[in-house]
Amino acid sequence: MEDGLIVISIDVAAGAEDAYHAWHQAHIREVVDAVAPIVGARRYVLGAPESGAPPWPTARFLAVYEVAGGDVAAARAAIAAASADGRITPPPAGVVAGAVTLPYVAAAEEV
Repeated sequence: MEDGLIVISIDVAAGAEDAYHAWHQAHIREVVDAVAPIVGARRYVLGAPESGAPPWPTARFLAVYEVAGGDVAAARAAIAAASADGRITPPPAGVVAGAVTLPYVAAAEEV
């Protein structure tokens, strides 16, 4: 089975970027360590729009988690369980203004 991805776009509350970065840098390591199907993670920040670009998203941050074996649903359930039992630290109150989680599975062979 192919690998999958969990992609989370994150909107950080105004003035909370330092607190977000401090929390999220540790958080992604917690997720990789606590959730067996997740084998890697990477953080991204949205670059500046090019001149004439359509309206830019408000969610400036992106987290991408690599799921070995492609069972993204099982990985999401494992993240929820690890959050519930305290192995994954939630964001500090008022830091994350919104987030959207999107599961992806491989559609074709890697080129």
